[in-house]
Amino acid sequence: MPYDPDSEKIVYLTREKLVKLLAEEETEALLKKYGGTRVRVPREGTPPFDEMADLIGEISTRALSSAHTRPPQTRTGIVALAARGLTRSAIAHKLGLTERHVRRVISEAKRGA
Repeated sequence: MPYDPDSEKIVYLTREKLVKLLAEEETEALLKKYGGTRVRVPREGTPPFDEMADLIGEISTRALSSAHTRPPQTRTGIVALAARGLTRSAIAHKLGLTERHVRRVISEAKRGA
């Protein structure tokens, strides 16, 4: 499946925030494997979800996934809202996206990309 940049949300979590969300042992396992690197939080039903579930357990992976991901937002949805006259700021707020991402999608749509 091709990478979809709309399928993830970038969130920076400190060890302390992870411990509040997960157990100490699970946090340590994540930090041992991924510490200091960017980790894409997988959606349930994908192979990366299963891999992370093997590391920290399915319940914890589901908690991490639901707490720090958003449902996929389609480019057509952004373009449709822009066509209805919504500002980039309003679209970003409505869809939980950054204005930069909205601006980029609208620009690509105008170029026919």
